[in-house]
Amino acid sequence: MIRVDAVGAITPWYFDGDLRDPESNSWVELTERNDPFGDQSPDLFMMPRGPNFMGVQHFYVVPDRTGHTFDLDYIALFGLNSMIPTHTPTPTPTPTPTPPPVFFDHSTVSIQGLVQTSTGMPIVGTHAYRVRFFDGEFSANQLGSDINGSIALTSEGRFNITVSPPGEIHESVEVWYELYLDTNDNGIDSEDLFSDRIRVHSVPFAQRAEEASSLDWNNIADVPPGFADGIDDTGGGAGLLTGVHDVKDFGAVADCQFITSASISAGSQILSTASNRFVAGDVGKAIVVANAGVSGANLVTTIADFVDGGQVVLSDAASSNANFTPVQWGTDNTVAINNAIAGLTAGGTVWLGPGYFMVSSINMTDADSVNLVGAAWGINGPDRGTVLIPIDGNFPVLDLTGSGGVKIENVQIGATRSPVTGRAGILSAQIAGDAGSSLITLERVFITGRWSSAALYVYGIGDSSIWDCAFWNFNDSKYPMYFGRDNIDNVASRYQTIATGGVPCGNWYIAKFEAHNFRAQGPSTGSAIRMRGVGAMNFMAGLIDSSSVNGNISAEVSNNGTPSGHTTFTGCTFYTEGDTKPVHSINVPSGTFIGVTIIHPRFTTSGSIVNGSITYESFQTP
Repeated sequence: MIRVDAVGAITPWYFDGDLRDPESNSWVELTERNDPFGDQSPDLFMMPRGPNFMGVQHFYVVPDRTGHTFDLDYIALFGLNSMIPTHTPTPTPTPTPTPPPVFFDHSTVSIQGLVQTSTGMPIVGTHAYRVRFFDGEFSANQLGSDINGSIALTSEGRFNITVSPPGEIHESVEVWYELYLDTNDNGIDSEDLFSDRIRVHSVPFAQRAEEASSLDWNNIADVPPGFADGIDDTGGGAGLLTGVHDVKDFGAVADCQFITSASISAGSQILSTASNRFVAGDVGKAIVVANAGVSGANLVTTIADFVDGGQVVLSDAASSNANFTPVQWGTDNTVAINNAIAGLTAGGTVWLGPGYFMVSSINMTDADSVNLVGAAWGINGPDRGTVLIPIDGNFPVLDLTGSGGVKIENVQIGATRSPVTGRAGILSAQIAGDAGSSLITLERVFITGRWSSAALYVYGIGDSSIWDCAFWNFNDSKYPMYFGRDNIDNVASRYQTIATGGVPCGNWYIAKFEAHNFRAQGPSTGSAIRMRGVGAMNFMAGLIDSSSVNGNISAEVSNNGTPSGHTTFTGCTFYTEGDTKPVHSINVPSGTFIGVTIIHPRFTTSGSIVNGSITYESFQTP
């Protein structure tokens, strides 16, 4: 970042955090403060409230590294990766002590660590290593012989050495290892020794456990009577235990990638890019090429052959010319994740793990007492968060139709750099002939990107809750959140037949949330929240953002004549992230909106704050 003050002085500045979309490695923006050259205190300078054109972060008063806040009239933010000079110092090995080992299985130990020069630069290349095991932290009694080999360090100076420990560890009460790494390539000597030995905990016991598993039950002495009869007295048909399924154990691979510019000609199967990101292992993976399908729609196909890093052959030819177009590709994880969910016949948890998972529609329909849990609700660094990326816009990414007692936690759905406009991020609806779905919980769920209906689409569901979630829809003609007795957008489930007609919907508690019907410039035509014939809706501590001619919130009568009502907004902020004020905060196109409490709308709308027939308990304007 650079800062430009009133006299034109330019100062480089570094902020140790992610000011932009955490999925993006490059960004650019110019922000102007409404105080030309400083008649207010520097302490009053505010960074933009809420995300910017492509952002998802909220930031306010931000001090620089000296603790001073900016007194600027313009701030330029841009990627610095290409501007920072680099140099390679003469390597002076300063090994960093390795953390405790990670165990891959019962017979191996994974030793991981980092080596740097004295100036903090990574040491790279391939170097010899030696591992020794001992029966104590300071003992001279070595277990087994030296284990020697070589390891290639990553560009960051990291290593991962996998060794098989000697059999002597079975007879030792304690097991410790020490590591030598010959980073100066002059032969292993005392200077290559990491400073501390590391204790090994898991391997001996795991190996001993494998030996125990091979024993003949009849040869075990002093077996308690309850076990000796060979009868399981704790299980039984009604006593099935819930489980935890890791989707990677079912074949899921979090390997979705994005490039911003590729080209293909109509009638051709050859996709080319200057990014050089393709590898031979991409053959067979799903791929989405923006604008290359019929009439400029997305081309959704698979990779048939690998030519080189900048060129692959697709299984289907393009129907339209697409130049400098976005592309995403990766493993289609739909079946793997669906199998992990289906395997929980008595409830339990499905663990998604970190990374980008490409999917079409995940089947959590007609499920009971199942939790879908990710690592975090966004990617803020390598392998830290969980993101579900839609392959197409045919069906909802996460389908909860007919489910009860289901919880979705620590998951992001969609991404602003995906070329796909999804149908809906999450669908929660009733199955035809069965109105038993309820008790849905969303916690730390972030849905972003473009959706042809809504980021969250709720039809006929009640008695549920949302906590600490954010819903974005960059399709400004629609809405981030929809609740209704009617299926107004005719959203369908891939796996179930959805109920039709007016289905009661209400009694939701939604706290600490965001709803963004985003348009940077000009008015939008959607709404941040659209409700149709719902009741007993409770919104608390929300940021409700829209530039809509239809208002931040649109609430109307249902097809069967039921109005939206008995709804409260407590401590919510009605505002816009764009440059155009909404016409109304609450718009009631039809019927009467009953029982509303609004606390502190942030600013006056371009029209009346409330439009239409409304019965309210209390109302406070700015």
